[in-house]
Amino acid sequence: MSDRHRPMTREELESLSPIKASKESPYLQSKRKFHSTYVYLPAGAEFSSKVSPERVGERDGQTLWKVGIEIEGEPTAGFPMGNTVQRHERTHTAGKVTGHPSYRPEWLGVNFSPKTGVHLPQPKIHDKKGRKVKPLTVFPGDGRQILFDTSYPWLLTGKIITSDNQFGSGVLIGDRLVLTARHVLPWNSIATGNWWMKFTPHYFDGTEPFGSSFASDARHYGTDDSDFNLSHDYAVLRLFEPLGHQLGYIGTTTFDDDWRNLNVWSNIGYPFDVGGSERPAVQNF
Repeated sequence: MSDRHRPMTREELESLSPIKASKESPYLQSKRKFHSTYVYLPAGAEFSSKVSPERVGERDGQTLWKVGIEIEGEPTAGFPMGNTVQRHERTHTAGKVTGHPSYRPEWLGVNFSPKTGVHLPQPKIHDKKGRKVKPLTVFPGDGRQILFDTSYPWLLTGKIITSDNQFGSGVLIGDRLVLTARHVLPWNSIATGNWWMKFTPHYFDGTEPFGSSFASDARHYGTDDSDFNLSHDYAVLRLFEPLGHQLGYIGTTTFDDDWRNLNVWSNIGYPFDVGGSERPAVQNF
């Protein structure tokens, strides 16, 4: 193994100084908030709409507005549905270092050690019969912290929700590519031919600080392992929108067995018992 391909250790990363952004982002979020609605129109039809706000009342010091959107044609509302799901067999790349390079936009700074905060106490969990359930113990100790950092690369991990009413985590590895777990794919919906998956980078308390995109296609690791062995539990999503163009992406490389047990890994996700699945949590190993 060539040492130049070895991931940097925790100590090496913490010795580095943060990198400041060198440009102003052309994608600065407006102070206005936007809510996206998706509609389907017949093929070839042009989109034309008219918005009509109507003030309908007040409550608790707030004004309630009704916003009507008139769309010409015969639209149908819905989520952007996924297109293809394909299984890819394992390829042998022994002795080769292959992958896709990373990309950091000049308008994003870098923190080599993420900004975190202590998570809230574990929520009370009950089973289907209403009995209290104690969450599983985290080994070798619960070092998970809420991830508040929105610098590169920490903002690239996000939450995924699916048409099976499930959720998971993913990370941008390319302009339109998200790496996630194979078990996150909505297999029940896929079996019916109608499925969708939505990826929101740095989803936080119900907000989408960097936008979101639905997946157009999915590719998963080729295996008949029904138990989703961790070494097989991988899938890649293609997004409708190239979020990586404005946020960057971490890229990919071939794993080397000599990296096992090194102090180089960070585990990021949306566990229920840390932040109620509404905030990203990080644990360094």
